[in-house]
Amino acid sequence: MGEVYRAHDARLGRDVAIKVMPSGMVDGDRQTRFEQEARAAAALNHPNILAVFDVGVHDGQPYIVSELLNGESLQAALRDGALPLRRTLNYAVQVARGLAAAHNRGIVHRDLKPGNIFLTDDGHAKILDFGLAKLAGPPSTPSSSESVAVTTPVGTAPGLVFGTVGYMAPEQVRALPIDHRADIFAFGVVLYEMVTGARAFSRETPPETMTAILKEDVPDAPLSARQVPLTLTRIIRRCTEKDPNARFQSALDLAFAIDAMETASSGGAQSLAPKPPRRSRDWIAWLIAAGAIVAAIAAVVTRRAEPSATPPLVRLSAVLPEGWSTDPRAMARPRPISIAPDGRTIAIMASHGSDPASIWIRTIDAVDMYQLPGTTGGGPTIIWAPDSRSLAFATRDGLKRVSLSGGQPGSICACTTIAGGFWRGDEIIAGRFDNKPIQRISVATGASVPITRFEGTDNLHAVPIMVDDTHFLYGSVDASGRHMNLATMDGREQHRIEGADFSGFYYSSGYVVHEQNTSLVAHRLNVERAALEGPAIPLVDRIYVPEIDAVRWPIFAATGDVPA
Repeated sequence: MGEVYRAHDARLGRDVAIKVMPSGMVDGDRQTRFEQEARAAAALNHPNILAVFDVGVHDGQPYIVSELLNGESLQAALRDGALPLRRTLNYAVQVARGLAAAHNRGIVHRDLKPGNIFLTDDGHAKILDFGLAKLAGPPSTPSSSESVAVTTPVGTAPGLVFGTVGYMAPEQVRALPIDHRADIFAFGVVLYEMVTGARAFSRETPPETMTAILKEDVPDAPLSARQVPLTLTRIIRRCTEKDPNARFQSALDLAFAIDAMETASSGGAQSLAPKPPRRSRDWIAWLIAAGAIVAAIAAVVTRRAEPSATPPLVRLSAVLPEGWSTDPRAMARPRPISIAPDGRTIAIMASHGSDPASIWIRTIDAVDMYQLPGTTGGGPTIIWAPDSRSLAFATRDGLKRVSLSGGQPGSICACTTIAGGFWRGDEIIAGRFDNKPIQRISVATGASVPITRFEGTDNLHAVPIMVDDTHFLYGSVDASGRHMNLATMDGREQHRIEGADFSGFYYSSGYVVHEQNTSLVAHRLNVERAALEGPAIPLVDRIYVPEIDAVRWPIFAATGDVPA
């Protein structure tokens, strides 16, 4: 669409690219929209989107001044076939991030394809022509329609749809209204081409190609022949679902999924962070989750060391199937998310409408979640075994345990009012909702003994959190309110931590992690003094904090030291 010239900006002393469009392509209305959309693209200012410096019309010809790129288009790079996996993942995550930046500004590309992705000589992927495809229709096409015809370079055919044949989402083929999820479909088609070297829906004629988009899945044979990893295959298939609601719902989630796989392919996903000597490690390893159907989870692993040794930030999303929700207001109790001790697996207790809840599992190196068999009817209490291979969960029939490898759950005890807890050796330290103190429960026999005592007007001890081999935190309620407490495992000592509320907290590597004004913060815990010390360290802004029975319950989870 148009011709591109190399030029020199004498005022700023830089080389630029100028794209000039034929004057016959743009009428008055299209020119106005062209300028609006070009300026919107210019405002994106993202490293994976072509930088637009200026836009205007000269002698009836619209032009765009942009950064000058050195390299080749993805279309040119694919002429020799599929790209290597690591290179594909690197470019794919960059493109997904560029899409996410545009979508956050309300801009949908509508014509993502290899010809609109540029690969620079220094390894960057840049998306070209955001919002400009609307100009591609002939002047006689009604300008008020979002579903105008498209005539673009080789490989594109005119029709009564908006986009490029072979990369359009089904809703584009049907000339229906589209949103950012159409770009996600096109991204999946491009990703397929990058890993296989073949076009996913290419047929002999444009109508046949459109029919394939509407009725067929991306072919299996090229994926198998190229030995494309199963995780990447699942990403492609999710992107190219016919129903927009079944695709990734944001390009940011898509970027997280690819980034996790890219880390794994480079050997960096074997652990959440580097493995320094135990004596020098001081981790804060935590994950937060927000939302109902989509639980957006961020994992941060840090340690006190030289700046150069700071571990990377890891983000991922756990996307529940449509209709499933982590919303604690629809459940019995408010802690539906739990992280395995090894930091690699997340368990989410979710419900579907008024149906009984069950546990869904998401591992750090997978894309999809799966429902853990035998957990239907569970409450939100999830307690991981120390080896991260099994977990205990509360039900109306008592406390049960189940292995992640499968099999039916087994019973631990008949106690039906478990309120949080942790697994230590061959016993579980559990809170209760039935006006009983913290209990020590034998995993083998189910026998239990109390290890805290009610004092004054106490009427609830719950959500115990392990601190070290001899101490744990727990929440209590009395006539004056809700409190955080520190106790010893042997039950000999228990102390109230002044100024701390137990509405939601975890402990990780010397810090109490809790919510403060909808943000997640950390305070260092002085175990000897049973007190929080120092200023709050900000971790994450704007976490999900619903109010249940007039009590704020921030929804997040944390784990302690990630094993070396």
